[in-house]
Amino acid sequence: MGTETDKVASGESGVVRVEPASTERDGGSAARAGAPDRSRVWRLALVGNPNTGKTTLFNTLTGLRHRTSNFPGTTQEARLGRAQCAHEGGVQLIDLPGVYSLSLAVSESRVCRAALLGEAAPAGERAVAPDGVLLVVDATNLSRNLTLAGEVLGLGLPTVVALTMVDRAAKAGGGASVATLAAGLAAALRCPVVACDPREIRSAGGVLGVGPAATTLEIPNNREALERWAAEVAARTRETPGSGSAPGSTVREPSARAAKTASRRAGGPSRAASPPDTLAFHERHSPTTDRLDNVLMHPLAGPLAFAAVMAAVFWGVFSLATVPMDWIDAGFAWLAGAVHGVLPSGPVADLLSDGVVSGVGATVIFLPQICLLFFLIALLEDTGYLARAAFVADRLLRPFGLRGHAFVPLLSSHACALPGIMACRGIPDPKERLAAILVAPFMTCSARLPVYVLLTGILFPG
Repeated sequence: MGTETDKVASGESGVVRVEPASTERDGGSAARAGAPDRSRVWRLALVGNPNTGKTTLFNTLTGLRHRTSNFPGTTQEARLGRAQCAHEGGVQLIDLPGVYSLSLAVSESRVCRAALLGEAAPAGERAVAPDGVLLVVDATNLSRNLTLAGEVLGLGLPTVVALTMVDRAAKAGGGASVATLAAGLAAALRCPVVACDPREIRSAGGVLGVGPAATTLEIPNNREALERWAAEVAARTRETPGSGSAPGSTVREPSARAAKTASRRAGGPSRAASPPDTLAFHERHSPTTDRLDNVLMHPLAGPLAFAAVMAAVFWGVFSLATVPMDWIDAGFAWLAGAVHGVLPSGPVADLLSDGVVSGVGATVIFLPQICLLFFLIALLEDTGYLARAAFVADRLLRPFGLRGHAFVPLLSSHACALPGIMACRGIPDPKERLAAILVAPFMTCSARLPVYVLLTGILFPG
């Protein structure tokens, strides 16, 4: 799969662009033939695994503020936005849900598959296949991301790969630079690769400076073969001696252990031990994260840690929020008294003080608890514990006909049932989704506690 040269450009914003060279064998001109016309509006579909920076890239390029999170299922439908770039006709980006595969029987995969095939479109738009695909790949977890990449490339759509989290990958790569990784991936996938930071507009904008190209690579259509192919590409990157690596690129020869690991993952002899034109870029995980996962997802220690975290969350909600709640209660009581003091006694004064002011105060008084709970949920989400808590809660919810997918909606329902019910749309199974929707209103919130006390006093007078 050698190429004569790879075009590598490193801009002042830190963007690394790599485009496969056009050779007869690789069919470079044929690949370019699939690129859309620059004189009209491009329609590019953003595709990628969950938590790869896909929606962050979409927000940066379009200037929109769609929600991002560290929990799968945030994006449930296609979103449309116009990219801020100097392209003559303009670029329309379609943010598709994060998926691990196009062939899974879940709603996110169905939405992605239909959008890429031109069978579905965002609300109000005509269903038409996109002109190209902006494939977001997490450089720290190549094997998992490349499985989806293989499925997308197999559709034959012009594609450009946006390589995210390259700084972490370069640090974990033991000497392999960002340019080396991008060049190796471009040679392996035979399509343009752009290493960028989706949070920086100058870096993210470099993605749109490269025209998508249809790959000439033959992608395995068998799931097992596709996973072997993804593992093989992830275990090694290729570069012909003398190819255009950016200055300062460092190359590290694969060790025997790396070759053995690649062979075992690929299910056969690895080419990582062949001639010196082969580079290894190792995927590594944080030792601290692995040690924490061993505790947080342990069959015994995991539920105990889960119970401790949930106890701390609800203690904070029902204890720390009492101070601002007392302030709000006192403020509205003073306001109601002020209305009575200004207006003469009568139905108008009673309506304003006892109806409007007291009614609004009875609702606003629960705002501190709701805000505090969602703040704590966001804190758990940013630390990465929320996804692990859903894994632990899966075993606890199964006897009730639910799975870990329902954990976040049910947790949100303790603040208010409405956002909890809306969050249930991320549950893939229709029966489990319906069960979670029906259960969510039964989650106890602070607004229901006075009602429970009142009913308890009526039903059990003693």
